Amino acid sequence: MSHELELVDGRALVLTREPAWHRLGRVTGADFGEAEISQYAPEILSPVKKVKPFIFVDDNNGWSRTAVELPRTSCVVRTLDSKIVGEGVGDDSYGLVQPQDAFEFGQELGEWGDYPLVSAGLIREGRQFFFTYSTGDAGFDGLEVQTHQTVVSSHDGSIPMMGLRSATIVVCANTLAMALNRGVDRITFRHTSLVEDRMADFIEARKGIEAHQGQVRDQIVALATLKVRAFEPLLDGILPSFDTSQGSKRVIANRAAAREAVRTLYKAPVVQDLGGTGLGFVQAVNTYENWIAPMRGRKGVAKDTLRAERQFDAMVKGFQPLTDKAVELVLASA
Repeated sequence: MSHELELVDGRALVLTREPAWHRLGRVTGADFGEAEISQYAPEILSPVKKVKPFIFVDDNNGWSRTAVELPRTSCVVRTLDSKIVGEGVGDDSYGLVQPQDAFEFGQELGEWGDYPLVSAGLIREGRQFFFTYSTGDAGFDGLEVQTHQTVVSSHDGSIPMMGLRSATIVVCANTLAMALNRGVDRITFRHTSLVEDRMADFIEARKGIEAHQGQVRDQIVALATLKVRAFEPLLDGILPSFDTSQGSKRVIANRAAAREAVRTLYKAPVVQDLGGTGLGFVQAVNTYENWIAPMRGRKGVAKDTLRAERQFDAMVKGFQPLTDKAVELVLASA
């Protein structure tokens, strides 16, 4: 599956507080914690251990075989069902990351700020695991952006144990990619028995959440309260007009249509009460970029599918050039 959820006996090993976009796994509702994970998907919190692999070599001219232990590598095995979830890890250099440790760290963080668990799961055949917590809303005057803290790690060294903040609820491999690409204030947690080290990580994570929420709120306030006094210069900065010396009639007509689309959206219901503000201009540009801007066709693929792919790629890569430019120009005009 594209979202790479681990399946065991037909069960997708992901639990969510509310239905996920892929409609897989189990919805727990408001009561979501260790008891629900242990009941419905115990593989998520199963301990893991290192196991030495062996290879068989021929000896005595092929008449017999001898098992030889690999000296410097190990496998990581899930103790619940003896499934190999990591291969070729350094025997001495690789430190195991227990899912229970990651979960308990997230629980500590949640208890500090009353942040509920909203998703937990295993992806890529159990090699990676995640826990996402809601850290509340950041916003201004009814405009809200939900923020989340995800604790994620792996058993094969593909992802270190880390905490990151983003607007994304991780429910599959794709949404994990989104969180990793767009997340901020990443903290790589040190796995150690020293309590003071773990608490230092915990405090830094808490500070990061508060700083991120403040940054989101400040940008929303700045954009929502900034009045656009000159619309056309902003539009020129996003979509400059063309003349006959810069392109064909078709190119000129397409650019004129794009500029008119943004003008229309700036006054349309999609902007709601934000008309005349910097945030309204950004909303108009973003709507154009996601829903109206022309796309290069691909044989045998419907336009709606191509548009969905473009939108998802923009979220994963964190790059929407017109929208990013709109934010930059509006803030620079203050």
